[in-house]
Amino acid sequence: MGKEDVIAGASNTMKMDATLLPINWAYLIIKHGEDRGKDLKIIKDETTIGREKENDIVIVNPTVSRFHAKIIRSEDKYYIEDLGSANGTMVNGLKVNKELLHDGDIIQLGDVVLVFKCL
Repeated sequence: MGKEDVIAGASNTMKMDATLLPINWAYLIIKHGEDRGKDLKIIKDETTIGREKENDIVIVNPTVSRFHAKIIRSEDKYYIEDLGSANGTMVNGLKVNKELLHDGDIIQLGDVVLVFKCL
């Protein structure tokens, strides 16, 4: 079977795209901010977050720095690292420079609050 396989049933045909995601993948959910409820997928080994369009995840908010933080995937673990932002990066209410992330952690970048989810 190839990348796009056709599975034929008795009464229908379904086309499947077999794009593979890593077994352990993560995303952020905006809990408080302009795009509340939006999911932001983390699919790279290093994912930058900030106001500038050059970031992988762009958050347009004046309290978020142009290049605020990055999330680093190392094997099966995810870390967040502050990039010298003006308002800092907080995880579960504590200001951090670099921190190991766990499923359900609350991340704050300026006034924007995110929930880290890892499957």
